[in-house]
Amino acid sequence: MHVVRNIFFSLALLVSTQALGHTKLTGSTPNDGDLLSAAPAFLELRFTGKVRLLKLRLVNAENQVIPLEFKPQKAAKDTFEIALPPLTPSRFTVHWRGMGSDAHKISGRLTFTLDAIQSVE
Repeated sequence: MHVVRNIFFSLALLVSTQALGHTKLTGSTPNDGDLLSAAPAFLELRFTGKVRLLKLRLVNAENQVIPLEFKPQKAAKDTFEIALPPLTPSRFTVHWRGMGSDAHKISGRLTFTLDAIQSVE
């Protein structure tokens, strides 16, 4: 009986520590799915822990890469603010890749739309 209980608790501890160990994106500015009436001046990515941001790519609806002044980060931080160039109305996708403090590679994407009709008003 004690053996079964010890195995159960060991497995529960292993699963819970692994679930908590991975760093995740907690938010961004603009937020994923935002419909904007004005072009954002910057992109902000917020994480649950320290991350080395290794790759960042912004593409428009025509899959054209928008040049950014981004360089892979040597220092780990939990928040990154990246200046954006002037953007014209389109749907944009941000692709990011990093490494958490636990050495696990993480990646994701988010989208936002700059609406031509709303930006004229």
